Amino acid sequence: MTRREREDEAQSMDRDAPVGRASDLLEAGLSRERALLGALRRCVPDFADWCVVDYYVADGELAAVHSGHPDPAKEALILEIRRRYRAERGENGDVLAALESGVPLLYPHMDEIASVRLSPPEAELLGELGLKSSVVVPMHSRGAPLGVVSFVSMRRRYDETDLAAAQEFAAGCARVLIRMREEDAAGRSLALLDALFAAAPVGLGFVDPALRFQRVNGRLAELDGVRVEDHLGRTPTEVLGDVGELLAEHCRRVLDLERRRPKSSWPRPPRRSPA
Repeated sequence: MTRREREDEAQSMDRDAPVGRASDLLEAGLSRERALLGALRRCVPDFADWCVVDYYVADGELAAVHSGHPDPAKEALILEIRRRYRAERGENGDVLAALESGVPLLYPHMDEIASVRLSPPEAELLGELGLKSSVVVPMHSRGAPLGVVSFVSMRRRYDETDLAAAQEFAAGCARVLIRMREEDAAGRSLALLDALFAAAPVGLGFVDPALRFQRVNGRLAELDGVRVEDHLGRTPTEVLGDVGELLAEHCRRVLDLERRRPKSSWPRPPRRSPA
């Protein structure tokens, strides 16, 4: 291997490493927003000078987390150019284009920005920014769109060799976004359960496999003559004595039946006669 080849290989490894480390950070157990923000900031400045994750939230609108820029004025200009660019080409046009195509969008030359109308001070600041190139990577889960990751470089022009690193990073972001959706869905289900418990005219309670109360509504507490908080973490026997033991026995029978039930899917319908 020649000296030039070794230098090129080292440069490639240095360029891709921040993105790899960022993907690892996404799996480090941080809260979802902090994981995304921390990962984006690890991409700066080695892989990109500015990057952003646009992702769909529960109501179908786009939210965004971006890495930020050391210069507040330049960061404000980047965000303003982004807003005007989308306004001229249709709302969220770059996001939708990447999601519909399913492949990354590579912009080696950011000539499109020339069409955005800027004031003389903004144009001067844009010249100082020196935006060179960008890449937009879509994210999907089981065919459903999650969002896109966009990288902007002010020092070099992205090419095909950068796409693998960008896609690796986007895959890590997708895992976090999937977890976000699952947690949001669980939160909505819990809120619905809370509403059901609060409105139910009968006593309701949930126990875990150890037969300890995990959730009790006010009506059951009223019937038992024991406060809701004095149920939680205790068994029916501990709360209600002999009456509670009868209830616990019924719960054991249900759990035992569930354990012995064959682990099969829905039963097949009986085969009908051709007649």
